[in-house]
Amino acid sequence: MPSVPLRTHGIDPAELPSSRVECRPFLDVQVTRQQPPEERKAAVEATLDGLPEAQLQLWTDGAAEGGTKNGGAGYVVQGRKGGEIDGGKHPAGKFTCSATAEQVAINEGLRQLLEQKEAELYRAERPIRCIWVCTDSQSTVRALLKGAAAQRGRLTQEIWTRMRPVAEEYDADLLLQYVWGHAN
Repeated sequence: MPSVPLRTHGIDPAELPSSRVECRPFLDVQVTRQQPPEERKAAVEATLDGLPEAQLQLWTDGAAEGGTKNGGAGYVVQGRKGGEIDGGKHPAGKFTCSATAEQVAINEGLRQLLEQKEAELYRAERPIRCIWVCTDSQSTVRALLKGAAAQRGRLTQEIWTRMRPVAEEYDADLLLQYVWGHAN
């Protein structure tokens, strides 16, 4: 009998992201961890300069004490002129890892984009044609790039089920872009 992968969490096909969602796990200019922060920052800026203009930018970060406990997640939403229009912090678990904390940040930021779509600060940025979601978790972007059906974790599945509604509700392209963290 052929082996069938065990699925512990299902994804409703209606919730799969549209072609308006793109995951970008690499920068256009390659740099290494050994290069100075200024060079890593320049590589991020060059990559972002090459993307379509974003009217909303969701910047996320997650961390865990010692990489394994007391995780925290946060996000900031910026408008087209770079000003902060929203943000939030969330616990990411007593026993966790940095990647999970980052996934909590992305998930909560996407949830906030959906919930606040009609808020005055968000409406002021219209028309919205492109939304960037920027994260320093390359492993998360790589995992999401594999597609909704490949996701085994609850958080990555939730992220997938939020990306399409965000793109559809805003009638915008959504770009999930890896960026270097801690590079000035």
